[in-house]
Amino acid sequence: MSKTMNPSKQLLDEIGERISKDKNRKIGFSLLYQATDKADVGEFHLKCDAKGPTVTILYGKYNTFFGGYTSKNWSSTRKQKVKDENAFLFKKNDSLGAKCVFFPIKKDEIKHAIICDKHFGPTFGKGLLGYDLQAFKKDSKHEWKTRDNFLQLNGSLNMKFSYSVEKQSSDDEDGNGASEQAINSGQMIVRKLEVYQVTDDEYEEDWLDRLVGDDFENRKKDLIEMVPQPGLDICQYNILLLGAVGAGKSSFINTLSTVFTGKVEPIAQVRQSASSVTNKLKKYDLRSANDDTLKLRIFDIRGFESERENDKELELLIDGRLPDNYQFPDTFNPDDIIEERLNPTFNDKIHLICFVEGNSDFAKYSDAYKERISRLNRVICNTGLPILVVATKFDKLCPKISKNVDHLFKSPKAEKAVNAIADFHGVNKNQVLPVVNYVNEDTCVDTKDQLALKALYRMYQSIEGHLKHHTDMNVVLEGWKSRQDVLPDWRDDVEKRNLLSEKFLPFEGSNLKILLVGPVESGKSSFIDSVQSTLRSKIVFNANTGSAGAMTDNPVSTTERFKLYNIEYVDKDTGATRRSGIYLGDTPGFQEQDGIKEDHVKFIISGNVPDGFKIINGIQDTQDDFQRDPQPGDKIHCVCFVFDCEKILKGLSEVIRTSMRKLRRDLIDKGCPYIVILTKCDKVSNSLKTGRQRIFLDSKINECKDKLKNEFGFRQQQVYPIVNYDEQNVVDKQTDRLILAAFFEILEFGKSHMERDEQQE
Repeated sequence: MSKTMNPSKQLLDEIGERISKDKNRKIGFSLLYQATDKADVGEFHLKCDAKGPTVTILYGKYNTFFGGYTSKNWSSTRKQKVKDENAFLFKKNDSLGAKCVFFPIKKDEIKHAIICDKHFGPTFGKGLLGYDLQAFKKDSKHEWKTRDNFLQLNGSLNMKFSYSVEKQSSDDEDGNGASEQAINSGQMIVRKLEVYQVTDDEYEEDWLDRLVGDDFENRKKDLIEMVPQPGLDICQYNILLLGAVGAGKSSFINTLSTVFTGKVEPIAQVRQSASSVTNKLKKYDLRSANDDTLKLRIFDIRGFESERENDKELELLIDGRLPDNYQFPDTFNPDDIIEERLNPTFNDKIHLICFVEGNSDFAKYSDAYKERISRLNRVICNTGLPILVVATKFDKLCPKISKNVDHLFKSPKAEKAVNAIADFHGVNKNQVLPVVNYVNEDTCVDTKDQLALKALYRMYQSIEGHLKHHTDMNVVLEGWKSRQDVLPDWRDDVEKRNLLSEKFLPFEGSNLKILLVGPVESGKSSFIDSVQSTLRSKIVFNANTGSAGAMTDNPVSTTERFKLYNIEYVDKDTGATRRSGIYLGDTPGFQEQDGIKEDHVKFIISGNVPDGFKIINGIQDTQDDFQRDPQPGDKIHCVCFVFDCEKILKGLSEVIRTSMRKLRRDLIDKGCPYIVILTKCDKVSNSLKTGRQRIFLDSKINECKDKLKNEFGFRQQQVYPIVNYDEQNVVDKQTDRLILAAFFEILEFGKSHMERDEQQE
């Protein structure tokens, strides 16, 4: 052995450079396992499983160091093939000036990078006759035996299956290239074996901004003294924490409390458990060291699992209708009746959703769990609320962070975890807020306080920005009765045309499709004509309206086909009628028997049903006109539920209610936006027969709106009362304003959905 080199340092330095591929990164290594006088498979797995990236080094008898690197976890899963495109093997001669020779994984063998098994030591690559490198194994033979102060391992060296053989290097002084004979004379006789954890890379510069000194104190003071925006009639901002069992929600609440009290005293229950510790809806008020209550309230709920549905509970909670101290059952039936809070105020509603994520290796999650998260995201996106993600457990991710939280700011591993979490939750990187919770500490840690305060301040900013700039929320805040004050308005025809041109401009060359659905006689076709009449400032009758047996309790739709109507408006410059890139789709109405069904609507939304398709007798994918491979332009971008006030007050049949509920659930699952059109308002209120000015003050209309909220879970700001042009001979401004308020909202929802689809393409 040459005495001129320090193999542990020089070799690891070269391997670190290979791993980092970045001049702004430094690699650290921590010894996990060492075999000098014996090799033990059980001890290897005990010390090395689930430790992330590792380097295995064998110190060969014949003046060679060799081994392998994997960026994945070792595990005890039986003969698990692990994919790793970053894995490589290496060798280095024990001579002055020699350099390490690397053997990367072959592109077509990435899936065989490492092989995990409870009976295997470190094992790399796989072929028909063995492995590229297997250090040792547990079988009928002992893992090792000693001979002349060396370990004779029972593994194998056959580097030709999964790892590429590089051309002979000038540094490869023995002249035998990369064959196993060139490595330790092809023998598994070693002085020792070591497995190092790649403890972390380290940037020269911080990747994450710090919050220190006066900035920290000022932000802390701002949050203590903060009051909600005036005019909202609320006492505090409500933040809902969502996360899997064990993600760290309760620990995060305790960490926030520590930041403001200066004492590590938990206010939320925390314990190690496979099931959720939080089984009741809990609200936590943060207090300062002077016992001032912050105007930020944290809501904690049961940690979610893949096998337990809670969409209905979540929707009620967000809308302020889930009662205080609600007990989350171990199993939840969506058909169970929950005693809801009646007439919730905006003070009861949730103002921001915050996921708490304690994992960054999402391959661990089952497909069922991933689908659960996806469903939750769709439910939340439909609310329009801001979303942030608190990322926890960085101290578990990296030993250096565990020893010194300050290391997080320079850790590429932490930054990589943040990027992975952002991708998984579908948010931007700056919406992921890294924290390290207080768990076992007795005293405060400045860096933990800084990260937690920075996260909470970002939540506060997000709520403020949302309430200040989000149009829909502004309407809700001002209340149902003041909706009249924010309707579209204009002084004359010229101003109206300018307004319409401004709204239609973003849709030039587009193919925006809106679908109208609802019971028979709800006014879908009339709404299409009414939109056209409003846009063209004259009464238009194009859509097929009416039903057979209209005077009976069970009318039958006369609309038999799916029909798209291109929307036209008056050009502001020429006064001529101009076609737009917007289409309203009409369908047969839902009825007691036969007629259109939820599955038919799904086909239409997915783009399988072309314009003019006859659907009254059903839709089969075997029909000639059925589009089996729809294009993006065939899909629906927004759905409008259309309800008749008269039928709402009389009570819809159970068949119709069930169909509408299922359809709404399908839309949430698909991430398709929707609004609600409330028609025939003048039929239930005498005051509206002669004027529309008091439509939002009318008790009958308010009753209809509340029935829709309670029976279907629609939110107040999604409901738009209108009066269709059914019997009028001329248009009038008050009716136009109601119709355009609904139509403009449809355009905004549809535009957002269309843009998301385009980004995904």
